[in-house]
This record gives sequence, structure tokens and C-alpha cells, in this order.
Amino acid sequence: MLIHLSGRALFKISGSEAESFLQAQLSNDINKLNDSSVQLNAYCQHQGRIIALFWVMRFGDDFLISFPLELSSIIKTRLQMFVLMSDVVIEDVSNEYEQIGIIDDPN
Repeated sequence: MLIHLSGRALFKISGSEAESFLQAQLSNDINKLNDSSVQLNAYCQHQGRIIALFWVMRFGDDFLISFPLELSSIIKTRLQMFVLMSDVVIEDVSNEYEQIGIIDDPN
């Protein structure tokens, strides 16, 4: 069964320092992601309070992060704060892709 995941934002994180940038920002080891896996990550304040949970996917040399749409402006602003002089581009690609979920009965 396919389910349209409406209400989710999708950001593309690209640039030569995208992997190290996400490694420093998120809770799990981004280096362990491959092209066929999805990783759940927490995005936290410096005190440890969770701002959002992301699904992170490797997309070639880039990364896609999926999270609730209502957090879009907060996440974009906060991530952009930490880009500074890094070669990292954060792009909202929510309207360029459809997000779907698959539920499969293994029997």
C-alpha cells in the first residue's frame, strides 16, 4: 500500500561540506548512510532539547531531509545560522518531489 506523506517538508543539503555539516548538526552518524538507506535523526538545541526529528537520505553527493512541514521556516533559519563560511547550500525542494510511504505485508 502506498501512502502520500502530505504535510512534510523536504530540504536538499548540498555542497562539498554537506556531509560534515550534517554530521555536526544531527544526532546520528551521517557517514553510515548509503544510497539505499534512511536514517532517523534528532535535530537538537545545544541544551539537548529536540527541535525536530528528520528522516535523512543520501541523494548522490547530496542529502535530503524530511520533516513536518510546519517546522520548515524554523529549520531553514536555524540550519542557515550554522552554515557560516562552509560550502553548504540548503534548498527547500518540497514542491519538486512527492513523498510517499510504503506499507508492505511480508506474507
